[in-house]
Amino acid sequence: MFRRSASDLSERLTEGPIINSLLRLAWPVMLSNLLQTMYNFVDRFWLARLGKVEIAALAISWPLIFLVLSLGAGVTVAGTALVAQYTGARRFEEANLAAGQVLAFTGIIAIVLAAAGFFAARPILSIMGAEPALTDAATGYLRVIYAGIPLMFGTFIVTALLNGVGDTITPMILMAVSVGVNLILDPFFIFGWGPFPAWGVIGAAVATVLSRGLLALIGFTLLFTGRLGIHIRPRHLKLRWEIVRRIISIGGLSSIGQTGTAIGFSIMNGALARIGTVVLSAFGIGNAFISIVLMPAMGGSRRNIRSVFRPPTPARRAPAIYWRPTTFMRIVSGAGNVRTSAGRRCWPSSNPYGSVTRTPCVSTSYSTTGDRTRRKRSVSGRRITGSPLFSRPPTRRG
Repeated sequence: MFRRSASDLSERLTEGPIINSLLRLAWPVMLSNLLQTMYNFVDRFWLARLGKVEIAALAISWPLIFLVLSLGAGVTVAGTALVAQYTGARRFEEANLAAGQVLAFTGIIAIVLAAAGFFAARPILSIMGAEPALTDAATGYLRVIYAGIPLMFGTFIVTALLNGVGDTITPMILMAVSVGVNLILDPFFIFGWGPFPAWGVIGAAVATVLSRGLLALIGFTLLFTGRLGIHIRPRHLKLRWEIVRRIISIGGLSSIGQTGTAIGFSIMNGALARIGTVVLSAFGIGNAFISIVLMPAMGGSRRNIRSVFRPPTPARRAPAIYWRPTTFMRIVSGAGNVRTSAGRRCWPSSNPYGSVTRTPCVSTSYSTTGDRTRRKRSVSGRRITGSPLFSRPPTRRG
């Protein structure tokens, strides 16, 4: 891989037609999310040859794994936001510092969650009402995955930080390599091919952790050598609590939202487990196919696409930056999630520091006096992020 600076990546994305930058950012993220679903899909493909209990073990384990990952997901959101904002403002040393802080803070969270999940796996599965055979299989799978949580968090952090400087292709390549390794290792650890033991469902977990660990190792090498826009040095890893507070403030609500989703799926899987292992297995297989359809669309969401559109993007380009990703997602998913009203159009504006903090909304009304029609324009502002990153108040644009 060749060396690229954060400045080069930023200029490439903020110059030229916006639709080109949009497509350049969106398709690798969408493909990466599609590859993300391949881990469980490949595991289910091989485990289906063992029986319904093994398939159900993956199904009942998935929301519990997602629950732990969601607690750290907010840190990845904060990492992308901080790196993107500092990079857009040409404050590259601060971007490197933010990346190091995110990495160090995530490492601490990962170790704590790994230990807690390892010991809590069996009690939680018992509460969910799983059958004894299913509880044993799922416990072994969960404990291996939880032990590898630091490596799994590493893959997410690498992806988030590189996305923050506008590099979505390298994470896609790394993800493809990792999924390929998982595809190869799965049958060896599950069925005991060659010198490897036949570990069954535990073997699927081992293959997943090893393949994700390879991705994290390569990603950390790139981050610490500065080959792809971010250069983390040892001094950046010493926690600074003012930055940690910003990370928590930015990513906290995202973690809470995803945690609620994970808890909801856990309750539903517990209800299905009480009905029977076959029902839970069928749900797991169907959910795998649904994820293949939904995950690419999530990769093209406006939050991911617009996170790297920061200054020096001119303010006049703000409406296009807002609406063209929205139109793109309507084409991809068949539905839009932006609420508008007649005679009213809104777009985000950027303050001089690069954080999207207010949405000026220009509404148009008409009043008729005799034969003359007067067009009135009013501008109102609504805070949409509450970002604590910058103390200077945003400017209001007419």
